Amino acid sequence: MYVKQLTNKPPAFYAVALVVTLAPLYFGSYQYRIRHPYGGGMGGSFLTFIQDWLDRDLIQPFDPSPIAAHCKRSTWRSDLIFNLEGGPRGDVAELRSSVLDFIFYAIEASASIVLPYAEERAGFNEEGKAVELPDFGMLFDRTWFLEAIGQACPQMTVYTPGAEMEDMVSLPRTYTPYSRRIDIGKGNTKDDFLHDLDAWLKEGVNTTSGGRATLVSLERSLCNEDVRRLAATVVKASAAMYPWLKINAREVIPSQAFVGAYLHTFDYDAESSKNGEAYSGFSAQADALLAYAAQHNSHVVYTASENVTELARLKQKAAYLSPPIIAITKFSVLTDSDVNTLKSLTPRQQKLVDYEVLRRSSVFVGPIWSPMSYAIALARNEWWSGQGRVNDPWYVTHAETGIAFDDGMSRVLGRDGLIEQRVVRAIWP
Repeated sequence: MYVKQLTNKPPAFYAVALVVTLAPLYFGSYQYRIRHPYGGGMGGSFLTFIQDWLDRDLIQPFDPSPIAAHCKRSTWRSDLIFNLEGGPRGDVAELRSSVLDFIFYAIEASASIVLPYAEERAGFNEEGKAVELPDFGMLFDRTWFLEAIGQACPQMTVYTPGAEMEDMVSLPRTYTPYSRRIDIGKGNTKDDFLHDLDAWLKEGVNTTSGGRATLVSLERSLCNEDVRRLAATVVKASAAMYPWLKINAREVIPSQAFVGAYLHTFDYDAESSKNGEAYSGFSAQADALLAYAAQHNSHVVYTASENVTELARLKQKAAYLSPPIIAITKFSVLTDSDVNTLKSLTPRQQKLVDYEVLRRSSVFVGPIWSPMSYAIALARNEWWSGQGRVNDPWYVTHAETGIAFDDGMSRVLGRDGLIEQRVVRAIWP
């Protein structure tokens, strides 16, 4: 009787029964595949993607000729050696610029250098676990750096910290280099810098000493291979988790793949609007980041910030949009083993992973108050100009309120006169 009742049901009943039966199986399969995406292992396609990604970079190919021409015009001083006092400090973007400034001043002064080393703010990772403080080679591609300097400026000797410094005479004071910003002072020329340096040296050099080591306060552009490989793994994992992201690892900047967003707001409620400045508070900045993603028809945004609480708020805010936007982070897409590798890095190295992913996002948006934003935006603009696609990124300051930079591929939110005057014209792309 019961069997007869079942066989007499209308066709719609069987369709519903089939859906109800298969839905849990489909959901379970979907959740498993999210956590174990195809291509997530060490298969051929995975390795090919990673290698293709690592083979491309914004600064490739490196052109040594401008530096080489500059070095050839100088008379090199074998007794003058610059050392970066205390190692480079600050944010990732500031680190890059500080070392590059250091090298620039050394070339201007015809001096050799002691290889800079990176000094961490603290010897702990984000979980409070003590970690070894890295040297230059842990954060940056030391081999590439030495080869590039040797190719571009063979006149410069690069010493390594330690034994090679024992025969040098280190001056007791630290020299702050003369400004070379000719846009803010007509007297900021190379001759003025050299005159100031020579005067400072005469005050502190013991003429009976042999070697000379001059301490100058002030990074390099390519990250350590392991950090770059982890960034490539983040991108590959994102593509596997969200198959509609058409990421071509052979493109320096993949087109129409994902939006990169950097969140940087102010800690205290009283400062949430930073004297009324647009986009400095969380709500306005988060809305602008997500609106930028929606404008570019992106349903996935790679997000990064030093404030993990605000990242969680941004993710929740994105999920409630219609249609929803998926806000991901490096921790949310990696496998457990890769997350463990990521957590073993220092905070600065972890931030470099974000830096590498963000600067190769399809489009990027970030606030003016983080050096990360301008460093990424200007590097991308420099690459774009090299492709013959010139666009005035500062026209937007006249066309829109509260936007400092927009070249169609990168957008910097907010306005800050001091940063726009000092940082933009001095930062290295």
